[in-house]
Amino acid sequence: TILFVGSVRCVYETGNFGHTADTPMANGTQLSKADSPKPGTKEAAAMKSIPYRSLVGGLLWITNSRPDIAYAVGTCCLYLSNPGPKHWNAALRILAYLDRTKSEALTYRKTTNNTINLSAYDEVRILHKQNKSKFEQDLHMYVDASHGDCPDTRRSTTGYVTMLAGAAISWSSKRQQTVAPVSYTHLRAHETDSYL
Repeated sequence: TILFVGSVRCVYETGNFGHTADTPMANGTQLSKADSPKPGTKEAAAMKSIPYRSLVGGLLWITNSRPDIAYAVGTCCLYLSNPGPKHWNAALRILAYLDRTKSEALTYRKTTNNTINLSAYDEVRILHKQNKSKFEQDLHMYVDASHGDCPDTRRSTTGYVTMLAGAAISWSSKRQQTVAPVSYTHLRAHETDSYL
């Protein structure tokens, strides 16, 4: 992955001007179709010469070993047919983040007794009670959703990562197929139940 990130960076470095980023996507960034140029404008003509699809395709390949960029790359993939400057800058930011973190890799830890505990944990309550070294050996999963953050479709993005021996073994970030209306009352009831 380090070599591939380096080669991708070399190709697009002129558009990135050597900047680095601490996160793959800036907090609060929302990309939408409204950021795409209107057909026949100067901006649309200028964007045709920008290798947006090529860059996003390379970033998509990198997600095979870098789950930390899956959401940001997935968001950029939504605008492959008509990207605008804001979409291009978002893709360059992912590249800048990869450049800063190019030496990071998934690292699996061998357990002290060569066994893996497959117990499921309630992360909120038990994380602080367990010995950290034991906790890192267990199989556990984190799941989250963006709750209708797409300004174009109001659909949510759901992501998960499954961890084993201190590193990710499977992950996904995917736009949900449907919009699920949920009332505020239902959310509050579920939130209350989950912490009992």
